[in-house]
Amino acid sequence: MSPLSRLLEELDLGGLRCAVTRRNDSVVIDRDDGMQVVVRDAGSELVEVAYEQALHDTACETCSPAIAAALLRAVLSRRQLERVPLPKA
Repeated sequence: MSPLSRLLEELDLGGLRCAVTRRNDSVVIDRDDGMQVVVRDAGSELVEVAYEQALHDTACETCSPAIAAALLRAVLSRRQLERVPLPKA
């Protein structure tokens, strides 16, 4: 199973209003207010999570699908743009 497939299996957005779109090599998650997160396969069983941490400033984290799922929940739960610390395994 690919890292992106494992991420989607582990991802629980629990009440967050988001649209999840799977493309060939990435997953795009759009929140209803315009916030967007893009996840790409990074090879070696890892994924890269990219999100806006400040206006026109993108943060990228490379991690396992399980950590990416926790990071996505934290990023999508934010009320304002800010950097989210990478969750522990």
